[in-house]
Amino acid sequence: TLKSEIKGWIRAALPTGRYQLTRLAERMHCDKRTLQRRLVRELDETFQSLLDESRDEVVLPMLESGVFPVSLISTHAGFSNTGNFSRYFSHRFGCSPLAWCAQK
Repeated sequence: TLKSEIKGWIRAALPTGRYQLTRLAERMHCDKRTLQRRLVRELDETFQSLLDESRDEVVLPMLESGVFPVSLISTHAGFSNTGNFSRYFSHRFGCSPLAWCAQK
């Protein structure tokens, strides 16, 4: 499906930092505004919501494993630094990544 295809592309692109909407639109041979409209029309989703879901699918299993340092998880999720990742995580889940791990 379109959603799984896009999320797969996002997950693959996260570590490279090349997961922007414009890149996806180029890959799908359309402009970014057309892709935005298509996502809303066909999936009732935004690119940002698909990006967040994709990041969560990468981040949560890595955190649950207890094996990976937060800095590596941050990089793998496409963040330029751990502080940005921690802010994203706190906004999404209401606590820091380390606090989340302690709760699990």
